[in-house]
Amino acid sequence: NTEEHHEEQDTGGNAPQKYKSKVLDDGIQTLTVDNYISYRLEPMLAKFLLESPALSFRLRFFQICMIVTTGAIAATVSFRENFWAPVMVAWSTALSQYMSQQGFEVRLTGKNNAIMKLKSLLFWWKGLTRTEQTLRVNKQHLVATTEAIIISTVGSYIAHTRSSRNKAADQEE
Repeated sequence: NTEEHHEEQDTGGNAPQKYKSKVLDDGIQTLTVDNYISYRLEPMLAKFLLESPALSFRLRFFQICMIVTTGAIAATVSFRENFWAPVMVAWSTALSQYMSQQGFEVRLTGKNNAIMKLKSLLFWWKGLTRTEQTLRVNKQHLVATTEAIIISTVGSYIAHTRSSRNKAADQEE
């Protein structure tokens, strides 16, 4: 069997061991459904699972920074530190703009939704009998749904980025 002679290929970047495949995908031949799951669905799920906590941490960090900055603005105004209030407002605006530009909330929501949907799809697939898994309609549903989930996750971030750029361009005019 030629599959045994290939070195283990990392199909998911830093994917956990259970998502790594020993089958070599040459990018030309048709994949079996099991290989599609190994090369596409599970690595994307692993990627989203790895990225989501980091995004959540960044979002939470910047939200805390915003809360602290808002409190500092209130303190400087109440202590009549007129010099520092505009500086803190500018800092708050810069933080808010950076958070919006990076799209932390949109990306985190998209990745978490994708995780939920991909897990649900994988559970659905594994819940099918072997006979049901051989049906063309079920295979097509698996692939089409997986690709739609991935595209919508990336697409929502791209749409957010374009929207942010358009808003920034409108404000400059």
